[in-house]
Amino acid sequence: MSFSAGVAEFGEVAEGGPAENLASMLERADRALYMAKEAGRDRVVRFSGREMLS
Repeated sequence: MSFSAGVAEFGEVAEGGPAENLASMLERADRALYMAKEAGRDRVVRFSGREMLS
């Protein structure tokens, strides 16, 4: 069994960007999850601002 996760914080706002809503936070978490899956097994990727951190 393996585990991959995508993490995003609610309320993060990129510089000069609009206030966040739930849908945009879930979209970032989903993007991070797929980045973790592409990187291999047993990965956690955190979406921070406009970049992905693993």
